[in-house]
Amino acid sequence: MATHSRDARSLALRATSQLCAASPVPASREINVPAPDRLQASADLLEYCVLGVAGGAILFRLSWYWHLPKAAGARYGSGDLVDFGLTFLLFLLSTACAACGVALSLRGDAQVGRAYRPLLVGVTTFVLYYFLAPQLPQLF
Repeated sequence: MATHSRDARSLALRATSQLCAASPVPASREINVPAPDRLQASADLLEYCVLGVAGGAILFRLSWYWHLPKAAGARYGSGDLVDFGLTFLLFLLSTACAACGVALSLRGDAQVGRAYRPLLVGVTTFVLYYFLAPQLPQLF
């Protein structure tokens, strides 16, 4: 019984190695990105997303927020709901960006300045938006 399963395993290994050897993609064109580089690329993408959402939320607060309708006597209008959604999205992206910064700094193999940058971008962008958004005036 053990011989049968060992023969089946070796046959399966040979078949997969033959399939990999007959792959249409040459070995020089395969993409093999190490894990620290993927984490750094994810952190860079999250930084841009955080800054983009923060910029979009500020533009929304400066312009369309004041023009969305609010029911008579209601405390919150549709502008407040959209603003809450943008703020929540900014919070989630900032948290993910800060977590990538912490992960990069704990790895220790990245440059120190690049490791802490996602943490600083994530935290400071959300805090600045949280405190400055209610103070923004109506531009048009």
